[in-house]
Amino acid sequence: MSKKMIKIPSQIRLKTEFFEGYGIEELVKTIIVLCIAVVIGYIIYLFTKITLISTFFVIGSVVIAVIFLTKNRNNFSMADNIKNMRGVILIKLKQQAKTLNEFLNIKNIEESYLTTLDGQVILFMKVIPINTDLFSEEELENKMDSMSIEFSNEQYPYTILVIPRKVDIADFINEQQELKRKLQDDVTIQIVEKRIIYTHELVADKNEVE
Repeated sequence: MSKKMIKIPSQIRLKTEFFEGYGIEELVKTIIVLCIAVVIGYIIYLFTKITLISTFFVIGSVVIAVIFLTKNRNNFSMADNIKNMRGVILIKLKQQAKTLNEFLNIKNIEESYLTTLDGQVILFMKVIPINTDLFSEEELENKMDSMSIEFSNEQYPYTILVIPRKVDIADFINEQQELKRKLQDDVTIQIVEKRIIYTHELVADKNEVE
């Protein structure tokens, strides 16, 4: 005969309670708090010789314990909520304790090779860009044929990732500024100035990448 598991919602209480949310389990915990409070209260009395302070400490500890241990209608007490918050904080701290290499999944970087923590090896290459718009139809076909031949012998699956970046014109502008200072002819200087202005306008278009 098979047994069926019945899930009981946490809001339903099956244990005996002295009042709503406070039962035998909570009473036992309160008694433990009381015993500890009595010991601490006695130590306070030995130092202060004032009975009132020790008495208030013991009574206050018991009252706070009852408040913290009493469960609400969702069957959660303040102590349970603090415990859950503590668990969340510990998880957050554990996640933040990761090193940068663990966060980025990097085990080692040697020359152009990157080894990840999960055993992958990544090779980084800088490819000099080619403006195919300047090719003739014949040159473009020859280029496509040569690339097809080069990749046709590849036996393993591969993925080509193309990551564009903003055009860096700093070196070019500095070169043109240096050229402008050396020139004596007004017409040539104007040509260089217009070249600089055109370059800035070209890069100002955010669609221009290399």
